[in-house]
Amino acid sequence: MSGDPKATRHSWLRRLFLSFLLVAAIAFFYRRPDSLTALAHLRPSHLLIGGLILLLKTLLKGALSYLIAIRLADHPPAPRAWFQIHVHGRTMNFFTLKAGDLYRAHQAKTRFGLKLTHYAATLLFNAWLELLAMLAAALAATLLSRSLQTPLVLDPAGLTFALLTMLALPIAVRPLARSAGDSNGWRGRLQNLAAMLQQGFARPLAEPALVIRLTALTLINLAAMVCLLWLLFAWLGSPIQAPAAALLLIVWTLSDAVVITPGNVGVREWSLATACHLLGLDAATGLLVSVLLRGLNLMGLGAAMLLVHAPLPRLRPSPARENAVQGDPTSTGEL
Repeated sequence: MSGDPKATRHSWLRRLFLSFLLVAAIAFFYRRPDSLTALAHLRPSHLLIGGLILLLKTLLKGALSYLIAIRLADHPPAPRAWFQIHVHGRTMNFFTLKAGDLYRAHQAKTRFGLKLTHYAATLLFNAWLELLAMLAAALAATLLSRSLQTPLVLDPAGLTFALLTMLALPIAVRPLARSAGDSNGWRGRLQNLAAMLQQGFARPLAEPALVIRLTALTLINLAAMVCLLWLLFAWLGSPIQAPAAALLLIVWTLSDAVVITPGNVGVREWSLATACHLLGLDAATGLLVSVLLRGLNLMGLGAAMLLVHAPLPRLRPSPARENAVQGDPTSTGEL
């Protein structure tokens, strides 16, 4: 039985695009074999630190979605069960095209009663919060980069406008969300997206304490990743300034907004290399850093997999509890 011709064509186009990106990377390093000598500066301790930072990122991402999911699910998940689904999904996304997202959405619905729209709203809210943090970081990095004389300096006025626009998004989507289902075509899709965003904003923004916790986790994740990029460039013998690391992180994150190849292999690597070139940095080092990030991410996912599936320690009950259970008359049963 033949499949959908359009889907088959898209699949072949993705394979050709991936092959082109990989061949381009091989040709790049073939012409510049000296750039690979930077890998000699790496030490096992460097890889361990990088893996731990990306393990932290995996856990923080899981915590961000968990804090919202327990408020929207019909059967609030236990932390261990939720993190298992989260790690499984991220690992699947590493090798396949968005299969991990579909897996997590299906598991959240069947096991915890989390509607698909609510799950999507959770992801959209966390993406909105992360984009806010990145815009703020980009604005700060741009202002600082002027004193560092980097070739690429973004427009602070444009970044400020984008930041204010994103801050106003929860209010801006309300009129469209009210009319969801009234139209067809692109306007109907836009209204449905607005309704989903409204669902994602409604519950978290109603709890200021929750917003503070989510913001804190997002900022910790952002700071950890900026630190990792800064360390990787330093370990490879091409140190960069922290503002440049922040700008590179934004490019690295946004390059995954549209997934073209499984795990966006090649897309992220060349995006970071291009950004390095525009910032006046060595593109070859940027390509090496992106490859290292992918390998370290796999290490972090492996460590997270072991962590969420590690057997829980069995705590021995106190003598008072044992006596109470056994009906010992000398026990008061107080714990």
